[in-house]
Amino acid sequence: MAGANITFKEGTAHSVVINLPVEIDLTIYDAKIQVRQAAGDEVVFEFSTQADTLTEGTNSLLLEIPATLSVGKAGSYKWQLMLNNTTDLEDIIKFPIYGFTVLQAITF
Repeated sequence: MAGANITFKEGTAHSVVINLPVEIDLTIYDAKIQVRQAAGDEVVFEFSTQADTLTEGTNSLLLEIPATLSVGKAGSYKWQLMLNNTTDLEDIIKFPIYGFTVLQAITF
């Protein structure tokens, strides 16, 4: 996940493949990405395998950001991937925090 900063223009659909740094059996985890302005702030965006905004691949996840989600949300945020074991609730894998930037759309 090195260089895993995400940048896109507000009001545009965006897809990102997130390759996991180690091999993990994703079939036993629910994946969730939370986006906040800073650690401890309220969640601005949330994506998950349960909500079908994250799709499991072979040791990777496909994040699909709908165009309507980012309208009016231009700014700099932080995102973090968490994997929650579906049978062992104490088994949570948290990955490093990366940049998530929504660029302001230019309108004329």
